[in-house]
Amino acid sequence: MENVKIGLVGIGRLGRAMMKLWQQEGISIGVYHPNEEKAAQFIEPFDHAYVVRENDLNDLDIGILALPAKQIISFIKSIDQSSFSPKPIMINMATTVLTRDLEKEFPDLELYGVKFMGHAQDLFEHGEGLFITEKRLPKKIEQLYIALGKVRTESESTLVEINKLATYHGLKAAIEIESIFLDKNIPEDYVNQALGSIVPEIIRGYRQGNYGHFAMEMIKQIKNERK
Repeated sequence: MENVKIGLVGIGRLGRAMMKLWQQEGISIGVYHPNEEKAAQFIEPFDHAYVVRENDLNDLDIGILALPAKQIISFIKSIDQSSFSPKPIMINMATTVLTRDLEKEFPDLELYGVKFMGHAQDLFEHGEGLFITEKRLPKKIEQLYIALGKVRTESESTLVEINKLATYHGLKAAIEIESIFLDKNIPEDYVNQALGSIVPEIIRGYRQGNYGHFAMEMIKQIKNERK
């Protein structure tokens, strides 16, 4: 990524996870936050990171907007786009903000949507992320995300639906497990340990096909019950 100036806007969990992986690849990333002190604190663990000030935004080649949905439009409106020459490529990572809607509102910007399918903590701990884009990415952007995992072409609306389904059924399962345990008078700290450690690793093992005889017998039982 030589001679490409990249800026990350957003210092939440997703931003932190991506920075960790870019750090491992030796990719230099500038970080912008309206509070420079917060930006400085955020980059402390990352040797290849530096603070980007508002006046430096117009020097970027790529601006990665890892912001909550409600902040994307307000951020773009807040920056002085007239000072950009040439204009940086902006990457919309907010799951529920469709890039085609941003393109209508900001027709003078070069925008791409790259959406993360998954949970930021999982990306931080294990890498191997999956990122969705609707249109072919320029090579310099694609390389950024290949460093984080896989890039697939898919509609953004499909990703929104997948995230909603996964969130709903994940929460439903967690609430059901919690209720069953509490009904059996299992202490709350045991319930928390089961939900925070045992259940996630069981799901990970199932996804990877990595489980022992005991779990295999349970899988057969559950599948038979579904029939």
